[in-house]
Amino acid sequence: MSDGMSGQPRDSDDEFYRAVRELAAGAAAGQAKREAGRARKRAWTAGVVIVLAAVGTFGWLQLRHPSTVSAGRSTPPTIASVAPTIADAASPALPFAGTPA
Repeated sequence: MSDGMSGQPRDSDDEFYRAVRELAAGAAAGQAKREAGRARKRAWTAGVVIVLAAVGTFGWLQLRHPSTVSAGRSTPPTIASVAPTIADAASPALPFAGTPA
């Protein structure tokens, strides 16, 4: 590592070690970038899985909810079946129903 006569390291040795340090630092930086990329991909995948699970659960609940399951009716209710009756019109909640007021 020395030139023999002066006892000083040669310039080429200094350059070699500097190059090795730069390569090591570059390799570490490259590995850190790859790890960050993998972490982003894992986060993206986890987010997609969570959204799909939520959408699936919401859809399943909508299909299984009692208000969406028909109770044996083959046709939807008609206007006549949901129109208020005279008894409903006289109820206290609608005191002027059926009057010109």
